[in-house]
Amino acid sequence: MRIHSLRKWLSLVLILGLIVNGFPVQAAAAAGEQEVTLTASYTYHGDRLDHASDGIVSYDDTPKNRWTSYESPNEQDWVQLEYAGARSKNVAGIYLFDDGGGIKAPSSYDIQYWNDTEWASVPNQVKSPSEPVGNELNLVTFDSVSSTKFRVMFTHSGSKSGATEIVFADSNTEPVPGASVPPLGIASASYTFRLDQVSQVNDGIVSYESTPANRWTSYESPNESDWVQTNFGTSKRKDAVGIYLYADGGGIKAPASYDVQYLNANGEWVSAGNQVKTPEVPAGNALNLVTFDPVDAEKFRIQFTHSDAKTGVTEILYVDSATQSLPTETISAVVTASYSNNGDSPDFAADSIISYSDFPRNRWTAYGSPNESDWVQTEYEHAVSKNMAGIYLYDDGGGVRAPASYDVQYWNGSEWVGVPNQVKTPAEPKGGALNLVSFDTVVSDRYRILMTHQADAKSGITEIMYVDTNKEPVPVEPPVVDVEPAIEILSPAIGSSVSGSVTIEFKAPEMKNVWARAWHQPDDSHPDPNGYDAWIQNAAPDEEGYGSVTIDADQLPKGPLTIILNAWNSPEGDPNFTESTTSYVQLYNEGGI
Repeated sequence: MRIHSLRKWLSLVLILGLIVNGFPVQAAAAAGEQEVTLTASYTYHGDRLDHASDGIVSYDDTPKNRWTSYESPNEQDWVQLEYAGARSKNVAGIYLFDDGGGIKAPSSYDIQYWNDTEWASVPNQVKSPSEPVGNELNLVTFDSVSSTKFRVMFTHSGSKSGATEIVFADSNTEPVPGASVPPLGIASASYTFRLDQVSQVNDGIVSYESTPANRWTSYESPNESDWVQTNFGTSKRKDAVGIYLYADGGGIKAPASYDVQYLNANGEWVSAGNQVKTPEVPAGNALNLVTFDPVDAEKFRIQFTHSDAKTGVTEILYVDSATQSLPTETISAVVTASYSNNGDSPDFAADSIISYSDFPRNRWTAYGSPNESDWVQTEYEHAVSKNMAGIYLYDDGGGVRAPASYDVQYWNGSEWVGVPNQVKTPAEPKGGALNLVSFDTVVSDRYRILMTHQADAKSGITEIMYVDTNKEPVPVEPPVVDVEPAIEILSPAIGSSVSGSVTIEFKAPEMKNVWARAWHQPDDSHPDPNGYDAWIQNAAPDEEGYGSVTIDADQLPKGPLTIILNAWNSPEGDPNFTESTTSYVQLYNEGGI
């Protein structure tokens, strides 16, 4: 089976995965300790004032967490934090929200305090950056002031103002607000269409289709040109960028032209030198690769000049080609293993589905292997850079357990060697969990996990993700999902043709009693012309939930046949069950009456 390396990092429905672009900030103190009360001159009805002081920074709608003054009739608006008693503060962190449309960075803002008589500006404000910038931390230091009330006074630009978080602190006793920048940076734009999200240009997902809708566009922008910026938080060396342009053939088309720029030490946006573009003319629904002279900068952006429509992007990927592979269109890889248990294909270890249970059964295991160690290998079409592996180990507590140890390896052109400087979290293999391994960047077309089995069990994996954290999201543990009781039908396959004696094998974890039922045609004991519900046989599953029932298909109706399995977590005759479940086995009866 072939898999995609630029996978949809949104975990599938089966694990209810979420990519949350909000990230926590280290608040000066817990809200309960500070006893903060928030008020504002105006709050848009679709937003919440309390989101401005809940420790969550989110510059998009996943999660939607912000205060805005959208639709405010005022030229200025303020957000106030009031403490139960006087507090000393000398720094403010304002995480300005900007959607490129109705909410933009204010033209200016002022930090104020209540001096027991009136509102006054805090003294000697030093702002970084010097002018308000949206979707970034705007940090203000000032002379220490003691007061019960502080506020931020926003003077709106042509749009209204918004903030996803406001933090006041005393740097002598409290942490200074800091930009918690994700590894792939924070994206912002001069304009964003209201149904799109600029944060999706650096989430690792390339989608030229409507499903998933994963893109930034400038649809309905009043501008002849628009930009998309990536702020890495600290200076990064870059010499290439992959721009995956989105085009729907209507209101969104490839731009007439574009320019790769960076913010220099003088605070000026300048074009990267010696840009070589492939293809030379911007192409929609395709990778547009640009190489340029190496640049060390904190902020990069793409300046798009629109064609007769507006511009869209599904992903922007900056790299340093000295240590990373260049961006490519979605590439394929083949997954193989030294040994695989029947039904536990290595393909399951690279299909983006994480399942630590049998519902769904989605895993590779070495159960039954004669080897003391086994490996799972991923081979790409060409060499790619990687510096992290996410190994989601499967463990059923019986014949498949977390390995005694494992090693992440790569093919160096002549032999398999361990990737250098592996740091494993947790330090020892842990089943039913993500095992994260970071290592020095390696460029290879083949990677593998070599597992040394425990003495009394074999190893299993539900998913393996290799990433380069400079251009791909870090693997994360999926949220805990409460799996409803279920019965897994092991044989025969659903839809099978049967006749005579048929044994139905199943697995019903935690269930103690299983009954097989079916509709039966009238007979001497049940003359009702409508037939009757026949309870055929019951079985008590073993400790792992395995069991079977046998039916005589020749005594049941010919043609389509449904066997109903009912299960309870109490033994036969005990009515005090707390969980139950039902499974329907659809077969075709070639015998029967």
